[in-house]
Amino acid sequence: MTETGSKLSLLSQASLDKILAIAHSDRKNVMLYDAVAKEIFFSKGVLFVEGSEDANILRSYVEENGLTYIEIFGYGSGGAPNIIHWLTMCDELGIRAFGLYDGDAESSKRHAIARIKFADNSMIAVDQIWTPDIRDKPDDNKEGLFDEHWKIKGAHEDRLDELLRQISRHIGG
Repeated sequence: MTETGSKLSLLSQASLDKILAIAHSDRKNVMLYDAVAKEIFFSKGVLFVEGSEDANILRSYVEENGLTYIEIFGYGSGGAPNIIHWLTMCDELGIRAFGLYDGDAESSKRHAIARIKFADNSMIAVDQIWTPDIRDKPDDNKEGLFDEHWKIKGAHEDRLDELLRQISRHIGG
């Protein structure tokens, strides 16, 4: 949907193949194609994060703190390597999108690739959080923005709020 009416866009076969591969590669990703996830095709702008926990934590944080609503892709993207495929799909379909990566080594590598790919694209933006993960994971020795109980750590609150405002501005148009 555009300001002046509807717009018909086509998804390339290459993008379609990559998106379908995400669901078929791992049974845990099959939900990426349910009725909730398909709502992306009617979205003006959407945020893609790595996993379902990232989506749920950020969604809860935004709601609990009365921040501007951000449409977050339902269950995460199925991992850092997949965000770029969802962003490509959005680009081809004319949907504003934002990809948010974790700050660990693998995610940083994927973030760098996406930044290069979408550097001159005003519809697609990417960034990454400054901690290895969204929440503390002591078993994996990972620090997060949130503790194990999904409570924001005070040192990260202002910076996260600014990042969420930036995301909202981008996907809001």
